[in-house]
Amino acid sequence: MTYLDERRARRTDKATVDLAACAVWAGQRGMHLMIDRHVERHFGFTDAQFPPDTVDARAMDSVALAIDDLSALLVTASLAPFWGTPITSDRHWRDYKRLGRTWAVLGVNALSGWYYYLSVGGGHNERFVTGVRAEPLRIDATVELADGTTTEIVRTTVDYTVEVRGRNFVCKDLRGALRAVDQPVVRIDSVVHDDVTLARAIEDAGQLPERLIVLNGRQWSRTPALVPGDPRDDRSAAPVT
Repeated sequence: MTYLDERRARRTDKATVDLAACAVWAGQRGMHLMIDRHVERHFGFTDAQFPPDTVDARAMDSVALAIDDLSALLVTASLAPFWGTPITSDRHWRDYKRLGRTWAVLGVNALSGWYYYLSVGGGHNERFVTGVRAEPLRIDATVELADGTTTEIVRTTVDYTVEVRGRNFVCKDLRGALRAVDQPVVRIDSVVHDDVTLARAIEDAGQLPERLIVLNGRQWSRTPALVPGDPRDDRSAAPVT
């Protein structure tokens, strides 16, 4: 088995777990999975790896078939960040979307070849990671950006999410979520993390302000690393109200 074959097999094994979890979720809503032909390009599923009631449409006109099957949840694959989701070029795809139907995408990284997770779109908005449905648990941090906008980093059952300029980013940790904002941060408030933890995360993310940042109401300065307080004013280490 070649390296590419091994990587394909690993992707398939990981995605099998998410397909099973998604199938249970879909079944509770009166749907069943239908596998699109684009899945075959990146995954080597056998019939035994498909959940019960799954329709294998990899060798068929899957989108047209799904349009006629009102209980079908069409499962396709995407290659990010460069090639996107090929199914969107299908001549029937616009009709499928116009009908308000639900679909799922098995995401693959174009550079590493690693499998991300299964995301559900259309009539629903869900994600499944290692067989676990991503559900919000808490607001991990509220972040004020240099342009004056504010966003929230949300901790889910499996990862972190943050919305920036209308786009939702999925990250594995707080540092990744701070990196995703892609601009300097001027303030972070969190009931979960102390200011020292926030300082380390924002430094690692590389989103430092020009001089000062407020972490949980306390000023920190860039020197170039973050240290508590403003070196120009001894009183600045006091909480900011």
